[in-house]
Amino acid sequence: MYGGLILFFAGMLTSSVALAQLSSILQPVGPAQNYIAYTPTRHQIAGTMPYAPTSFSKGILMRDIQANQMFGDIIRNERLAPDTLNINIESVSACRGDTIRIAITHDTLMALQALQIQLRWPTDSLEYLGWGSVHPLSVGMVPVMNTLTGIWQLQSNPFLPAINLPPDTLGFLWLRVRGNSLIQLDAWAPATSVVALGGLPVIVRSSNANIHIRNSECTLIEAQVVYASTVLSPLTGCAVALNNEQGVLYARDTSDVQGWTRWANHPFGRFSLSASPPFPWGGVNATDALQVTRAYTGLLNLSPLASRAADVNLSSTINATDALQISRRITAQIQSFAAADFVWIDSIYDAGITGRARITNYVLCSGDVNASYVPLILAPELRLDTLYAIGSGFHAVIGYNSVGTGVFEQGLCWSNQPLPSLADCVVVTGRGARVFSFTAGGPFSGRRYVRAFARNSLGVYYSNERELRFVAVTDTDGHVYSSVFVGGLEWMGENLRVTRFRNGAAIPLLSSNTSWQQATSSGRSAYLNDTAWVTEYGWLYNGHAAVDSRGLCPTGWRLPTDLEFSNLCLAFGGTHVAGGALKASWGWQAPNRGATGSSGWNGLPGGQRNMSGNFLYRSYGGYWWSSTAPASDQLWMRDLSYSDASVARFAAGRRYGFSIRCVR
Repeated sequence: MYGGLILFFAGMLTSSVALAQLSSILQPVGPAQNYIAYTPTRHQIAGTMPYAPTSFSKGILMRDIQANQMFGDIIRNERLAPDTLNINIESVSACRGDTIRIAITHDTLMALQALQIQLRWPTDSLEYLGWGSVHPLSVGMVPVMNTLTGIWQLQSNPFLPAINLPPDTLGFLWLRVRGNSLIQLDAWAPATSVVALGGLPVIVRSSNANIHIRNSECTLIEAQVVYASTVLSPLTGCAVALNNEQGVLYARDTSDVQGWTRWANHPFGRFSLSASPPFPWGGVNATDALQVTRAYTGLLNLSPLASRAADVNLSSTINATDALQISRRITAQIQSFAAADFVWIDSIYDAGITGRARITNYVLCSGDVNASYVPLILAPELRLDTLYAIGSGFHAVIGYNSVGTGVFEQGLCWSNQPLPSLADCVVVTGRGARVFSFTAGGPFSGRRYVRAFARNSLGVYYSNERELRFVAVTDTDGHVYSSVFVGGLEWMGENLRVTRFRNGAAIPLLSSNTSWQQATSSGRSAYLNDTAWVTEYGWLYNGHAAVDSRGLCPTGWRLPTDLEFSNLCLAFGGTHVAGGALKASWGWQAPNRGATGSSGWNGLPGGQRNMSGNFLYRSYGGYWWSSTAPASDQLWMRDLSYSDASVARFAAGRRYGFSIRCVR
C-alpha cells in the first residue's frame, strides 16, 4: 500500500544539501530624524529621536558602508562573556561644526540593578546636543551632562526595579564638534555602578578613542534633487550616484523627504552627481510640442536642461521629429521615447577646490519643456513574505505588491505588542522599493510581532503583521526548541530530538537493518546511523514510538492528528500549494520548488528509513508522523518534496522511520 511512496522518489540522485545564503544590505539612512547604528560584527537596532533640533537637522551620520565612508562615531561590540559589559569606541574623523553620534551598545544578557556609563572629553571641545532612546527597556535610563567637566553619564533610575537588558543598543548620544585638531574621548563604567540582579558584580571593559578634526581640508557635499519647475519641488526617494572623474561609482545615497543627499569626508578630486527619479513619466502636453517647434525654428531659446528634455529622439539636435514624437506619446500612439523618461545634467563638484558644497540637481521629464509636471507620489504596498524562527532569532523576507514612488527608507520593526511601529525596535535594511531580507540574531523570548515598513513623503506604510513565539519548549533530555503558531495551533519549529519517553525510559536505538525490520515496539535511529544529522533533522522514529503511551513529546505537547495536519495545509492554500509555505527555504536539494518558508514551520528534508531498514531521500524529502491510525498497523503521515509545493498524505506501516513535530 505504501509502495507508491517508494516509486515516487525512484529516480532521484544523491547530492549534497544546497544551503541558501542569508544576507542583508545596509545602505545609508534617509531623513535626519532617523538613524541606524552599524557595527563590524552585526547590524544594530535603529530608532527615532524623540526630537530633531534644527541645529543639526541635517546631521545624517551614516554613510555608504560598501564605499567605506563612515561619518560619525561607530561603536564596535565584541562577543564577550554574559557577565561582561564591553564599551569600545572607534577613532573617526570629523569636520569642525559637524554633528557626530555615539551609539551606546552592550553585549550583556542580565537583569541590572544599577548601570552608569560615562563619556569624557576635553572641556569646550564637544557640545552635548541630546540623547535618544531606542529600546523600550532603556526608558528607565536617565542621561546627565556636566558641561563644566565634559563628563556625560547614562545611569539607571534608582527608583525603578531591575532593568532586563538583552544584548542591544540602548540609544544614541549626539555631539557637535567645536574645535581642537584632536579630541580624546574616554568611555567607561565605574566598577561599582554596574551591578547585576542579586548584587553580583559585572566585569567592565572600557576604552578611549581619538576624534581627528579636519579643518580646511574637510570635504562635504550636500545635494538637493528638485524638479526644474518654478516651484522647484523636492524629489524624495531618488537614487543619487556620486561618480569620480573617471565615471566610476564611488557611493550612492537616496534623497530624503526634502530631496537632500549628503556625503562627508570623501577623497579629494572631481566628482559628478547624477539622479535617477523613481516617478512615472508625465506632465507633457500640447504646449510642450509647441515649445519644441518654436525652439527648432529659432523663435525660442531653451535652457540646457530644457533642450535635453526636448531632444526625445536623442539626435543631439531639436527638430520636427522631436515635436512629432511628443505629440504621438501624448495621444498614446507610442509608449516611450529613445531618451529616458527623466533627464538631468550631471552636477560637477571639485573637492580639491571648494572642499564643501551645496549642489542642486535639476530634473525634468523627457518632453516636459515647460516644466509643468508635478511628480505623482504613490503609496507603496508591502508584504511580509517570509518570517521564521532560527533558534532564538528570526529571518524575514519582504517584498512589494506595489513599489509606489519616492520610497527613501524601508526596513523592519518588531515588538512584544501587536502592530509594531517606528517607535519600537527598528532595523533599516535598505532603501528604494525592492525585495529585501533581514536576519535578527536575538536572543528573543516570549512573542514577537513583526511588520515591514516603507517611507515616502506621504508617510509611513506597513506590511501585514506576523507573529512568532519564542517559547522555551524543553524535552525530557533538556533539548530546547523554538515554536510557532500556525494553522491555529502552536507547533514546534524543529523536529524532535528526544531519546527518552516522558517517564524517563529510553527509546531503543535500532542501528542494524535486522533490528529495525523485526521491531514490533518503539525504536529510533539517526539517518545513516550518523548522529551528526540529529541536530539538524532530529531522530527518525518508527510508528510504534510515535504513538507509544509513554509519550515522546514534552509535557503539555502531543503528536498532531491527521485532521490537524489537514487544517495546517488549509491555512496555506490547501495540499496542492501548502508545501511551499511549510518547507524551509534552505537545506533542500534544488530546485525546492515553491519554497517560501512563509509559515515559519521550517520543514526540512530529513529523509526516511523504510521497512527494510534502508535510509532514503535525505535532502529530497521530509516525512512526519500523525497520531491517527487508518488501520492497526498503520498511521497517516505527511510528505514534503523538493520537486513541488504539494503536501502528500499516505498511510504508512509502523516499521517506517519518520520525523516528529509536536503540537499543543
